[in-house]
Amino acid sequence: MLPRLYVITDRAAAKRGCGSVVEACLAAADAGARLFQIRDHLSTPRRRFADADAITTALAPYGALVLVNDRADIAVALACDGVHRPQAGLPVSAIRHLVAGKYLGVSCHSVKELLEADGDRADFATFGPVFQTSSKPDVQPSGLAGLSAASKLVDMPVFALGGITPENVGSCLRAGAHGVAVLSGIMAAADPYAATRAYLLALSE
Repeated sequence: MLPRLYVITDRAAAKRGCGSVVEACLAAADAGARLFQIRDHLSTPRRRFADADAITTALAPYGALVLVNDRADIAVALACDGVHRPQAGLPVSAIRHLVAGKYLGVSCHSVKELLEADGDRADFATFGPVFQTSSKPDVQPSGLAGLSAASKLVDMPVFALGGITPENVGSCLRAGAHGVAVLSGIMAAADPYAATRAYLLALSE
């Protein structure tokens, strides 16, 4: 079974927090996080590769699952555990061909997208934003009702995404989410270890 906390990296957010995306990932792993998505859609391919290499190397001793957002080539080159396809990414079938035997996650922002991902046999999906989030201020959140309705339609694990805090983790699980996907709540935290522990405690309750 996939871990219930899905940590999404962000170099800019980590710089605002503890100062380094690698240090933020190490702190999260020390706290118990075991599922990570390396996400950086703003940097050059060379910078993305270098950061992904540093993160995967740092997380290797923890046995954590590490997926790369969008870039199947980087995932293959670094022997990562899979790929997470963004909303406008390649077809699931094309990515599956490139990373056969690895995890394939999909970002979904509507029930239609979630059903398509399930029909294409993605391994899991993120769904959101569930709550209002500063990263997508103009996007109407689905709310817990939307998360609940969407989760009931598919068999694959669904991670609630968007505005997730330790305080609303329980309501996401009760709505049918397998777990939660968190970016700024951990990456932008001054103490990512403590932030991760708070999420994991909420998930265990």
